[in-house]
Amino acid sequence: MNNTIALLAFLLLSAPRARAADKPSGQSAAQAPGDEIVPMLARDPAALVLSPEGLGSGALSISAPPSAPAAPAPAAKAKVEAADASALHAQYRAVSVPINEDQLLGVKAGDRVDVLAVFEVSAAAGPKKMVAETMLQDVAVLGVAATGNLFGQGVITLELNPIEAQYAVLGAREADLYLAKRAPGDVALHPMQMSDFDGFFR
Repeated sequence: MNNTIALLAFLLLSAPRARAADKPSGQSAAQAPGDEIVPMLARDPAALVLSPEGLGSGALSISAPPSAPAAPAPAAKAKVEAADASALHAQYRAVSVPINEDQLLGVKAGDRVDVLAVFEVSAAAGPKKMVAETMLQDVAVLGVAATGNLFGQGVITLELNPIEAQYAVLGAREADLYLAKRAPGDVALHPMQMSDFDGFFR
């Protein structure tokens, strides 16, 4: 196959060309066979290919060289901020809990957050319903670990007292946890009630 292509290319390159002066007056100069092929060969010999149908007829076809494969998308970067145990205050604990990674956007060590839990409860009468509760308020973030996949699961490490630590691990086991990042200097605590959609629409 390679020898056949090389021979055809040689014949095309060495074939005499039709010139406009050889044509009768009043007629336009016709393009000689191979005129449109030879310039392309000069630029890229790999552009000359024989089609399967053309092998029997001697016809040549031109095709562009195959394009390079698209570069793969860059992999998501993991973010790991190890918890600094030296930052713990006396009588507090560093507690790491799993959390959906989209909740870690914009959250870093040194921030302060509220932790909300969404879970299902059974009423004395009627069907089960979903409720939300602010479980922890104004807790310090000691560290964050994220894979870079917003649909995955990361880990956040919080500074908690022993009672808060129990609620944190229970919430991670029984509820979906969400974070509300606080503004710098906002340390106010607010009495909060459990919320449901019934109360929202009343």
